[in-house]
Amino acid sequence: MAVTRSDVARLAGVSPAVVSYVLNHGPRPVAATTRERVEAAIRKLDYRPNAIASALRGGSTRSIGFLTPKQRNPSTLSWPRPPSGASTPATTWC
Repeated sequence: MAVTRSDVARLAGVSPAVVSYVLNHGPRPVAATTRERVEAAIRKLDYRPNAIASALRGGSTRSIGFLTPKQRNPSTLSWPRPPSGASTPATTWC
C-alpha cells in the first residue's frame, strides 16, 4: 500500500497541510524543528508524491495527446515535427 501524506503527518505529529507546506515550500512558513520532523518522516516512510493524484487535483497532466488515422502501410507513415520549443517526447511504437 502506498504511503500517503496523512501517514507522514501522523508520524511527524503534524497536520497533512503542514506536510504540504514543507513539500511545496509554502504558502505558510514552517518552523525549522517541525520541518526537520516532517523531512525525517518522509525519509523513514520513503514517501513519494503521487504524480497522477497531483495532476487530477491540479487539473493538468502536462501531457500532449496525439491521434492519427489508421495507416494501411506503415512504411508511408510520416510523423509531424513537434512544435518549436517543445521538449522531445519519448517515442512509443504500438
